[in-house]
Amino acid sequence: MWRYGGGKTETPASILLRKLLKHMLPYKFAMFVIITCIIVSSVTNLFSPYLLGLAIDNYIMVGDMNGLLRISALYFLAMAGNWVAMAVQGYAVSWIGQRLIYDLRNKLMEKIMFQSFKYHDYKRAGDLISTVINDTSILRESFISGIFHIVSDVFSLIGVIIAMYLLNVPLTLVTLLTLPVMLLIAYVFSRKFRQAYRRTREKIAEVTVRVQESISGIRVIQAFGREEDSQARFQMSATEQFEAQLQAGKLMAIFWPTVSFIGNIGTIVVLLYGGFLSAQGRLEVGVLVAFLAYVTRFMNPIMQLTNFYDMLQAALAASDRIFNVLESEVDVKDAPDAIELPRVKGDIKYENVWFEYVKGIPVLKNINLHIKPGEKIAIVGPTGSGKTTLVYLLARFYDVTSGSISIDGIDIRKVKQESLRKQIAFVPQDTFLFRGTIMDNIRIGKPDATDDEVIDVCKRLGIHEFIMRLPKGYDTDAGEAGRKLSTGERQLISFARAMLKDPPILVLDEALSAVDPKTEYMIKYAIRKLLENRTAIIIAHRLTLARDWDRIIVLHNGVIEEEGTHEELMRRQGFYYKLYTTQISEEIVVEAVGRDGAGRNSSS
Repeated sequence: MWRYGGGKTETPASILLRKLLKHMLPYKFAMFVIITCIIVSSVTNLFSPYLLGLAIDNYIMVGDMNGLLRISALYFLAMAGNWVAMAVQGYAVSWIGQRLIYDLRNKLMEKIMFQSFKYHDYKRAGDLISTVINDTSILRESFISGIFHIVSDVFSLIGVIIAMYLLNVPLTLVTLLTLPVMLLIAYVFSRKFRQAYRRTREKIAEVTVRVQESISGIRVIQAFGREEDSQARFQMSATEQFEAQLQAGKLMAIFWPTVSFIGNIGTIVVLLYGGFLSAQGRLEVGVLVAFLAYVTRFMNPIMQLTNFYDMLQAALAASDRIFNVLESEVDVKDAPDAIELPRVKGDIKYENVWFEYVKGIPVLKNINLHIKPGEKIAIVGPTGSGKTTLVYLLARFYDVTSGSISIDGIDIRKVKQESLRKQIAFVPQDTFLFRGTIMDNIRIGKPDATDDEVIDVCKRLGIHEFIMRLPKGYDTDAGEAGRKLSTGERQLISFARAMLKDPPILVLDEALSAVDPKTEYMIKYAIRKLLENRTAIIIAHRLTLARDWDRIIVLHNGVIEEEGTHEELMRRQGFYYKLYTTQISEEIVVEAVGRDGAGRNSSS
């Protein structure tokens, strides 16, 4: 069985082709129009050599000008019909190609958008970008236009063989001798083409990844002076892509001239044999001219069919990557009987929760936690203790390995994800600003909010004046502003998003370690306003801030080591006490070093 290796396992080409054709079924009418045009253009194309031979033998050779005018008019009508059919066919093929790529890209984006965090943990952004943009384009260019050309070529080939057979059987048999030779050559080259195009698609994706990573991480690259290293890594990937495409080019450079050479040999043999028959008076000159024209038309479909075979390898490489995304299993999905979760009070329970990213390596172990409505708790612990994972499970970005999480007594796996996430607002420590204005970015929290609602929220948070100091206020381009705003200022934007959403549950990942005093004051004020009348979970990196909350949950190695108020935990002198005193000591040392450095600079 012919198989295509587009990944770790080989996918049969027949399966990929069936999948592609299935995605074209919605365009049945357009395909009917194309097939009709193909038949019309094929039939009218067959007339021209026949009419040419007829004109030579019946009119030119005997000097019948009236007959020649009639045959010329008939020839013109045939070619005009051919032009109309080909024009309509070309437009319809283009429409199907553009429509298919439009639909596939939308389906790919829908699949990617609704995949869980686990999927994105193991998928590189550059690979997904390459699939959505590059692979769909390859599919349109290589497969869509090719599939209809092959239908046209098959019709033409059958018609030409019939026409040649009707003109002269011996010459037809001579011409057909080249067919098995061409098919053998195509078969020999097929596996090499598949391998070459698969490698080419992989290297294009690798280059996309390098570009995406380099541009996204440009500040880190420049901060550490790694521009040359980054350029070298890109150049290595670009070189590998160049070599892969060059290898495919070498194969084509051998394949096409070989097929063309075989076709030309066939034409020479027909010319010699036909000339011999004509010299003996056994074949009319017009018939020989018509037959040679048919031979050219016979070779063209053969060449196009072998060309399509070449293009098909690129299309299969692209389609395999596309279907790998489209058919990927969504591991976090709504239950068939999932219900809408009404607005909740915010009573959260983790019961015997275990979670593991990698099977057999638990990240959270037997977590039991009850957060009462309106309670503000801080999650603290060393890096890697499971703080972020704990809150990600609440919104079902991942599903628990065992145990359960409930809100207001309802297991979150029994409710629709969309309705669950409407109840929760996440404020990350590093806010991502999308293309559009500051107003548009804040409105993400509530897409139908009016400008006045957005401004009112910002005033309540105390960030209205800060936004108005931007070049165009709320209409400032967020992408441009995002490059100029500090981490703290971007976080203020995310606070506005969360308050506009007005959820009963808030998850806040605080990050005040690198903000100036003024911004820190604004953030603290905004946090207090944001937490009013909500159940809140705060991932606290600075333990001095954890003192302000109702309860502190101490995570260590995936288990709840301790819980209680700041005063209670300090009196116990357990793990939290060690964390707190260590962090305070480090802050004192850093502050002292900073003052000492500033003093030396001023004295010098």
